[in-house]
Amino acid sequence: IRGGSTFRATSTDFVGDFTTLLPANLPLFAIDFDARAETLYAVEDITYAINTIDTTTGQVTPTGNSVTGLVFGSGAIFVTGLTASADGSTWYLSRAVGNTTQIYEGDITTGSFTFLGTILNQVIIDISMSKAGEMYGISLNTSSLYQISPIDGTAAFVGSLGYSVQFAQGMDFDWLTDTLYATLYAGGGVGAFAEIDVNTGLASNLEVTTALDAEMEMAVQFPTDDFIGTNYCQTHPNSTGASGSIAAFGNAFVISNSVELFASNLPNSSFGFFLVGENRGFVANPGGSAGNLCVGGMIGRYVGMGEIQNTGPTGGFSLVIDLGMIPQPNGFVSVQAGESWRFQAWHRDS
Repeated sequence: IRGGSTFRATSTDFVGDFTTLLPANLPLFAIDFDARAETLYAVEDITYAINTIDTTTGQVTPTGNSVTGLVFGSGAIFVTGLTASADGSTWYLSRAVGNTTQIYEGDITTGSFTFLGTILNQVIIDISMSKAGEMYGISLNTSSLYQISPIDGTAAFVGSLGYSVQFAQGMDFDWLTDTLYATLYAGGGVGAFAEIDVNTGLASNLEVTTALDAEMEMAVQFPTDDFIGTNYCQTHPNSTGASGSIAAFGNAFVISNSVELFASNLPNSSFGFFLVGENRGFVANPGGSAGNLCVGGMIGRYVGMGEIQNTGPTGGFSLVIDLGMIPQPNGFVSVQAGESWRFQAWHRDS
């Protein structure tokens, strides 16, 4: 919060559960949890030093690394946002330079980032990515929500927040419900904890935070058992210049039969589907394709009714799978407790 202190609250009673923790005395304008919601990272303004924040005590601890790969320009420069991708390794950083905003992709654990492009000729004050790989940002100039490409930073107007914002803001997705929350600040101590509709951009004021007199950055810690599985194979960059990502959410217990697959960082308006098999594998350019096949053994394809997907304008797709109906070459099989299955997203490219 303004002044450098750390805090903790809940989305159900933000003001009532608001608790100030330790004073950090650091300008931490960019924070987010890793994909498993185990570590809360924060990037200092000006120095770009990377820290972790203890969510119980509020203690801020330097990791010893700083963000590198930054492109400098003219005008006021400050970090505005940090967000993790659901793939478990990719991070995005936004940085205002004058009246424009730059977007970077990198690894928060090492600090190595690469410049992707300029988001807009205005200040995007914070960014957040959904578990499906859709990234959004709030414009400080227009008090509006934009959808931002994780490939090159190009932005599409979604709509007005319906709330005039000034100075620092906070926003983050709850990946469990895919709800975008925000701590909006209008200046003079006036603010609100809000939910933002990603289809219209409109902010619904859930709670007025004026009594806190707090200008806040925030990150949502969702239940860690929502993110399952481990990425294990190196993918080939597609025509966007990025490498596609896959993530799984749900419950690792077979009896719950609750798993949803997400593919992201893919070319827009491209068809694709998921592959599945019990074994790991690696075949470069199978069948003359431009990718790597990372599933081995008996391979099934999710090509049934409604299973072949299109990435549309977001560059991603998802599928809820039935653990009792895993496709295989000789028919469907059921996953048994203790088994490990591998999944991969296969897609067309231009």
